[in-house]
Amino acid sequence: MNHYRLQTNRASLVKLLSKFRISLSKGDYLVAPRPLPKQAAIHYIAYCRVVPGGINEQVVTGYNKWHEITEETFSDQVEKIAYSWKVGGNGV
Repeated sequence: MNHYRLQTNRASLVKLLSKFRISLSKGDYLVAPRPLPKQAAIHYIAYCRVVPGGINEQVVTGYNKWHEITEETFSDQVEKIAYSWKVGGNGV
């Protein structure tokens, strides 16, 4: 499995969630921290786990600001998130 961190705006994050959901494969997982009410975020972060060579990997790497991260970093960051948008089975 490959793990990625993306930085985007809210509109692009909503599109990413939809695209990711449509082409979901077994093992794919996307989680994005959700800001609390009255907290405006300029940049939104999403953490993804995707099947290598899969459609969702192409979707994720199609965005400008993505970085590959380790499985440990992915797990640590996902555990810290209290409120989030999620797509796929977590399996973390």
